[in-house]
Formats: sequence, C-alpha cells, structure tokens
Amino acid sequence: MRRWASSLLVATVVVGGCATRPQQFEAVGDGWTAPLRDRTGTVEAVLVRDPGPLLAELRADALCIRNIGPNAIRIGWLGGACTTAALFNVTTLRDGIELRYVLDPACEGPSQTGYAVDVAFDRPVDAAAITTLPDWEP
Repeated sequence: MRRWASSLLVATVVVGGCATRPQQFEAVGDGWTAPLRDRTGTVEAVLVRDPGPLLAELRADALCIRNIGPNAIRIGWLGGACTTAALFNVTTLRDGIELRYVLDPACEGPSQTGYAVDVAFDRPVDAAAITTLPDWEP
C-alpha cells in the first residue's frame, strides 16, 4: 500500500487595496508534489490524501472532484509510477470556481496509481459547480 505523507506550505496573503494576491500552496506526497495557486483568496489548506472511494472513478486524463464536507473538496486523478507532479490554479468565475490543471502524462506500463488532494475553503463550495480546464500553463 502506498504510504502517504502530507505537508502544507502556505504563503502569506498580501492584501493591496481591495485585491488579494495569489496564495501558493504545495501538497507533498511520496515522490510527487501538487502545487496549487489560489487566486480566489478562499483556500485555507491543501493536503495529500489517499483517493479512497474515488479510486474506481479515476482516469488518467481528467480530474474527479467530490465534496468531502461543505467547505472542502477532494480532487483525484489516475497516474503511474512516473508521476511526479500535478499543477492546479484556482480562480473565481462570476458563478463559481474555475480549476485549471496540468497532470503528468500517463506512464508506460500497467502500474497505475490513484492520487488525491483535499482542498479546504473558508466558505461552502459545491464540487459539481467547479469548472475544470486541462492543460493550463503557469
């Protein structure tokens, strides 16, 4: 069973006038990282998690997002032994949240592994209302 480690690095929120500058988070797993840039000012924490029940729904080319509480979501995806990173960028849309992402390309071979991070917000969030866009470049 894959051992999961997690850590949380939080950048200080800097407020200039009324605009909140992006916060930078980085969840660190066993041999991989998941940097997340929060442009909403609402993310409180990002932690590596075992994908658990999401595992059956995961695909290598897309995210699976589910609520794990009123203010938290779990983001899951399928990777392989060569997976080293997934990049996430959270922005505000007029009617919700946009999550742009880049996943490591699928590895050769039969070894596929589920990956997941939990994202906690300072307010309620509906996972079904999050718009996802792949292949974002920072």
